[in-house]
Amino acid sequence: IDDMQLLEPLGKGGMGVVYLARQLSMGREVAVKLLREDKRGEEQSQKLLDEARITAALDHPNVIPIYSLGVDPSNDQSPMYVMKRVEGVNWKQVLREQADLPTLLDTQDDRLDANLDILESVCRAVHFAHSKGIVHLDLKTDNVMLGHFGEVYVVDWGISASFAPLTDSPESLALPHTLDLTHPRGTPGFMAPE
Repeated sequence: IDDMQLLEPLGKGGMGVVYLARQLSMGREVAVKLLREDKRGEEQSQKLLDEARITAALDHPNVIPIYSLGVDPSNDQSPMYVMKRVEGVNWKQVLREQADLPTLLDTQDDRLDANLDILESVCRAVHFAHSKGIVHLDLKTDNVMLGHFGEVYVVDWGISASFAPLTDSPESLALPHTLDLTHPRGTPGFMAPE
């Protein structure tokens, strides 16, 4: 966190808040995810760490890159992670609120074609995650970011789990597993009925 200058909140979710920050050593803008003050505790800290590890394990053009993982000494050593900052809108804003498509995604005359291209990118990210034994349990239009230069990123892997066969390897034991889930996870309007 010593290398980060937090600037302003970019968004807030169920457990965390994402800030625009300046990474001083690199002279670039990044996004930093921290736990919300009302969500700090051991269980939530572990969830944020799991999210960072899962996302970092998915090195794919349509998954947001994680730059580093650390602790915030000013907030009880709460975990935080640093990721690429995406300038743009989420897919929900484009579909429901009729926000403009980022210029490089709006090259077709038909908006449907542009949205199908976005869906293909999401499918590639999800397919890659599945090939690594990871399932995103909260896939929705809010969790797809569209950058101004045509980037499509599946974000918020916090409600994800491994479905790979369990082994005694440190990698297998470090991630939450679908067998450990005790209740449904995700957003009801986007969950499969089963």
